[in-house]
Amino acid sequence: MKFKKIKNLKFGIIGYGSIGKIHKLNIEKLGYSTLIYDPKIDNTKKKYLKKISEINRTCSSVIISSPSNTHLKYLKYFVEKKKHIFIEKPFTHEIKKTSEIIKSAIKNKTIIALNYNLRVRSSIVLLKEILKKIKKIYWSNFIMSSNVLDWRKQYSFKKNYTHNKIAGGIIFDSIHEIDLNNFLFKNVNFINSFKSNFNEKIFKNTSFANINLLIDKKFCSNIQLDYQGDPDIRKLDILTDKGLIKVDIKKNHLKIFNKKNKLKFFKRFNPTKNKDYMKMLKNFISCIKNSSIKPICNSEDGLKNIEIVLKANEK
Repeated sequence: MKFKKIKNLKFGIIGYGSIGKIHKLNIEKLGYSTLIYDPKIDNTKKKYLKKISEINRTCSSVIISSPSNTHLKYLKYFVEKKKHIFIEKPFTHEIKKTSEIIKSAIKNKTIIALNYNLRVRSSIVLLKEILKKIKKIYWSNFIMSSNVLDWRKQYSFKKNYTHNKIAGGIIFDSIHEIDLNNFLFKNVNFINSFKSNFNEKIFKNTSFANINLLIDKKFCSNIQLDYQGDPDIRKLDILTDKGLIKVDIKKNHLKIFNKKNKLKFFKRFNPTKNKDYMKMLKNFISCIKNSSIKPICNSEDGLKNIEIVLKANEK
C-alpha cells in the first residue's frame, strides 16, 4: 500500500545525536520538513538549529530523541503544548509523573508513540504469529550481549546519560528485551534480578543484569544483558510443546527445531534496522492521519516496561 503524505505536517526533532540524525533523514524521505533543537550543540556555530519556542510555534508533531534522562521534561512540555509525540525508548524513568502526563495527552487527544522498533522486525512479527498457535510454553530466554565500546566509539561514558543515577545503566539502555516480553506474552510480572558492574573504570552504573519474569503465572522468562559481548548477540529461545523456537534478532532469522532436535522450519529476513525505524515512523504518521489507527507501541506499553525496569534496578 502506498504511503499517503499529510499536507502541512512539519516535525520538530528534539536531540540531534545519532538517532536524531536517522529520524531526520527518514522524515525527509517521506517528504516532510524538520526543525532541529539540541541544547548541547552551540547554535551560533550550527545555524540549522532552532529554538524550542520556534518548534512549538511551527510544528504540530515532535520526535524526542534526546538523552533518556531528559525525556520526561520534553514529554511534559510538548503534551502541554498539544503536540503529537514520537519518543525514543525507554520512554521515561518515572511512573507517577508520566501517568499524569499520559492522562493529559488523552484529554488533549495527543498521540504518544514509542520507538520500540524491534516490535516490527520481521523475525519478531513472524514469531508473534507462531506463538498464537502454540498451546504451551515451558520457558523463554532472551540475551543481549554487546561490546558497547565498539558501537559507541569516542564516547565518554562517565559523562553521558548512561551514568545518570536514575535513568542510567544497562537495564534502561537495553530495555528492548523487557519490551519484547510485554509484546509477545501476556501478564508479565517481575520476579527478581541480579545486576553488577564489571568495569568500573568505564561504567559508573550497571553493565550486567539478569532478570527473571513470570509469564501468565505459567512459565519463567529470563533476560540477560551485558555490555561486554564479542561478538554481538541479540537472540531469544522459547521452548514450546511444538519444539524449540530460536530467533536471532540481530541477523533477523527464525528457526524451529522439533522434539528430536531436527530443524523443521527456517526463515531468513534481511537485517534492515532502518526499515524498522521507517515502519515505526509511518505508523506514527498514520495515527495522526486516522484516529482509528493505534500506535504499534503506545504510552501504556511504555509504562509497563518502565515498571519492570524500576523493580529490576532496585537495590
